[in-house]
Amino acid sequence: MSTILLVDDNKQMLERLKEWLEIKIDGALILTASTGEQAVEMVHDNVPDLITMDIRMKGMGGIEAIRQLKKTLPHVPIIALSLYDDDISRSEAISTGAEAYVLKKNIGKEL
Repeated sequence: MSTILLVDDNKQMLERLKEWLEIKIDGALILTASTGEQAVEMVHDNVPDLITMDIRMKGMGGIEAIRQLKKTLPHVPIIALSLYDDDISRSEAISTGAEAYVLKKNIGKEL
């Protein structure tokens, strides 16, 4: 069984993505966090097979959360999610350790 951690401070986005993944990946355990801090804490109890991370959130942003998660879980792929289609955000997410950068409007096609 796969474990996926979804991190986003937009509750509606989080729920839609969770519902979509539950349909697409039968039997997966889908965990959610609404802050970077919460995500970093959660992985101590449940090591995910995949993490999706909103890059801009209140408190610890997604870029810093990716940085911290990659220190403890370098083997776990992280997909950065964003509303922003700009080279700076994309470059920062990838250089921090995200394996992919996906625009939220393209989630259904790219994930």
